[in-house]
Amino acid sequence: MNCSPTILLIFANDRKAYLEGIRKEREQLINILQPAIDKLKLELEVISYSDINSMIDRLNALRERLVVLHFAGHSDIDFLQLDEGAVYASGLATKLVKCPNLKLVFFNGCNNATLAKTLVHSNIPHVIGTRQLIGDDVAKSLVNDSIKH
Repeated sequence: MNCSPTILLIFANDRKAYLEGIRKEREQLINILQPAIDKLKLELEVISYSDINSMIDRLNALRERLVVLHFAGHSDIDFLQLDEGAVYASGLATKLVKCPNLKLVFFNGCNNATLAKTLVHSNIPHVIGTRQLIGDDVAKSLVNDSIKH
């Protein structure tokens, strides 16, 4: 069993409002992170198809090791839209405050500032969210541009 600090990437897509760029975003993010993962001996876990049970299972399993959580997909004021179901701010905060080594949560989706504030108030050290709607191309380039700079 690996005990390395872990980065968890969660991707979600909606069949009705399909995000064409999410596959490319996933590939770019993994490629950008790989040198740091190798250098720092981190573990990378990727959930490419997300539902509430798989997300909760991974958060429970990674509780002591989780250092970064990145979500890409649709979101709104107080929830993340998964491939199946949704995760609400209060429930997510309850899970994440039990992750003592969590340093960064990055929500790459629309209008999730309230969700981000909930996590900040739950003492997650660094939380990145958005205050407005963002297009798929902007979301994809946001990850690429922010990590390079």
